[in-house]
Amino acid sequence: SDRPSFEIDTDAWTHALNVGAGLTKVEAELVPWTARFDPVQVRAFHASLISVRRRPPDEQQALLDELERIATDTFGGRVERPFVTAVYTGMRAG
Repeated sequence: SDRPSFEIDTDAWTHALNVGAGLTKVEAELVPWTARFDPVQVRAFHASLISVRRRPPDEQQALLDELERIATDTFGGRVERPFVTAVYTGMRAG
C-alpha cells in the first residue's frame, strides 16, 4: 500500500480530528527516535507485545529466549530500534 500505517497516517488523523472530533488548527508532527536495548530489555519489550502475549506460555518463553540470545550473540548486547511518535495538536472549536 502507498498509505502509511494507521498510527502515523497524518492526513487521516488530521481529517478525523478536524471533522470527527470538531477540533480546529490541527497540526501533526512525526518525531523519529531510537531506543537502545540490552538483551534483558529486548526480552522485556517483546514480552509486552500482544503478538507475543497471545502465544502459549511455552512458545512465549522459547521466542523470548531466542530474542535475548540474538541480542547477545548477533548484536553484541546492544540493539537499536527506530520508532516514530505521532504528535497531534489542535484547538477546540467555540
